[in-house]
Amino acid sequence: GAATSSGGPLLWKNRDTGTLSNKLLLVTEHPYSFLALIDADDEAGRAAWAGVNAAGFGIANSASYNLPQPTGELQEQEGVVMAEALRTCRTVGDLEDLIKRRQGKRLGVRTNFFAIDADGGAVIIETHNHGYTRYEASAFPGQRLANTNYSRSGGENDGSGYLRFDRESELLRAVPAESLDAATVFRLLSRDLGHPLVQHPARDSWAALPADR
Repeated sequence: GAATSSGGPLLWKNRDTGTLSNKLLLVTEHPYSFLALIDADDEAGRAAWAGVNAAGFGIANSASYNLPQPTGELQEQEGVVMAEALRTCRTVGDLEDLIKRRQGKRLGVRTNFFAIDADGGAVIIETHNHGYTRYEASAFPGQRLANTNYSRSGGENDGSGYLRFDRESELLRAVPAESLDAATVFRLLSRDLGHPLVQHPARDSWAALPADR
């Protein structure tokens, strides 16, 4: 909460997927109903790719390509796990307990789970079938925790998304806590076309650039 203008935790995910048609669905469940981002052809919402529930618990994920992926074990169950978390979890601690209970070859995940709750919790739990590592946003500079398609606990210099991570980190460092809100995320991060290895003039200087730039 100290990282945002509202004083409450903020969770944002940019979904990269081959499933271009998505929708939001309100799933009436027990103990918690939830609003989930799902594939448009999903009628039940049993695989959620981001969401928030009635208790104020929110979750999203990014695929991680440098965590262990044993052969012959269940895979690509991240959406199923997140739907279960939305149905059953009130806090980020509840999510960790859920991961502990499901750990094993049938868990079927290789991912970074991002989660926030109404108590102010904000974490990334990097998770695979046989282990996980939890990171608290409050322990990072500016109390902001970002990631792309690799895990800090995974193989060094493996995975992907390092340049994208550098760019998002650069953009976030320039935003003071009193200015970080959903509108700033949409305007600054979601629409950014910059690259950390390419000169990227500031938006307010574009009008002064020569035509051949």
